Amino acid sequence: MSNIFVNINAIAYVLLLVLAWYKRKTFDIYVLLVFLYAFTAVMCVGNFYSEREGYWTLGIGAFIYLFIVLLIFLYPIKHFSLESKKFIFKDNGYYVTLSIIFIFFAIYDIITSFGHTQEIIQSGAYADLRLQAYTDAESVEYYSSGFQRFAKNTNSYLKPFAIAYFYNKLTQEKTNKFFIIALFVAIVAPSFIAAVADASRAMLVIIASQLAIGYFIYKQSIPRSRKRLLMFGALAVLAVFIAYSLAVTVSRFGDEANNSLFFYFGHSMLAFNDGVFYSMTQFSCGSKFLDWFVSLFGLESYFPRAMGVTRPGAFITFIGSLFTDFGFWGTPLIALLGVFIMNRFFTKPYIKMSNTIMIIFYCTTIANGIFVSPLHRGLSWLMTFVVYFIVKLGERSVTKQK
Repeated sequence: MSNIFVNINAIAYVLLLVLAWYKRKTFDIYVLLVFLYAFTAVMCVGNFYSEREGYWTLGIGAFIYLFIVLLIFLYPIKHFSLESKKFIFKDNGYYVTLSIIFIFFAIYDIITSFGHTQEIIQSGAYADLRLQAYTDAESVEYYSSGFQRFAKNTNSYLKPFAIAYFYNKLTQEKTNKFFIIALFVAIVAPSFIAAVADASRAMLVIIASQLAIGYFIYKQSIPRSRKRLLMFGALAVLAVFIAYSLAVTVSRFGDEANNSLFFYFGHSMLAFNDGVFYSMTQFSCGSKFLDWFVSLFGLESYFPRAMGVTRPGAFITFIGSLFTDFGFWGTPLIALLGVFIMNRFFTKPYIKMSNTIMIIFYCTTIANGIFVSPLHRGLSWLMTFVVYFIVKLGERSVTKQK
């Protein structure tokens, strides 16, 4: 029966995608997110049939549960329309200061990481590096000093702002081209460096989805000539990302590279179904989502094997990550709470820098959720709200000056 269930799951997502396209007649953020999940569901079919018989033991209930909870999370985005929105943007010192900090830390990260990144690329030993990340993550060199770690983390928290500011600057009649290029490089390069550090491919999907979501928000306001230049830059970056991804795939899987792509992009829904939904015996009560804060007090945050997870280390979707925390009933309640908090940013009659940050962050969280929620997700939410309020102060100061 497992083969029937995985086929039904794929059909459900493909039908959702067709319905979304039929109603909207344009490729926007909602259609993009539905496409990512439909693509994942279809890849799950390919992965299911490419694996040995009996490798996945699936039930229809887990697929239905995943589908319904995803629809809850998608609710604000489904009803988000830019047609009636008024774009409000007035540059100020807050934005300039934050962007300069972002660019400075990015340059510092690029310079301090260049040697190590070059060494990894030249060696091509991505398989050994990824194995090291799985077996002994603490030994992987993500940063060489405390300040570099601070720079990387700060840039990560400021990235939704930087993307919003980048596209905002593209909409302005007069702008500094050098500054825009520097901001674009500062957005992309550190993400590539972070991906190379542990032979990751998911990080490239993350930054690509962030840039795509930001573009869909501002595309109607960007002049056509700048769109062409933006497309050129995007194609150049995409070429580098594809070359790197192929090198990692071949290094790690050799002759099995084609099958590995099925597994990589098509196992998260299967792993949630087979390794989480039916097998968990206890839950971590939010300690995975709040792992950074839990560890801050010297406590353990997550015990996957002890709680019944049978496929530790596999992608289980961001809903699966929440499921390990809050269980069958708690996960949809968390989804409803998230929608209640975030819906206000999507329903405002205007688009400002501040609510754009939250829209990009929320949509990116769902886009990346085809894989799994990263570590320190609770801290990321907190710091995004901190950046939101800083930018909000900047907007209020401009209003008062008027």
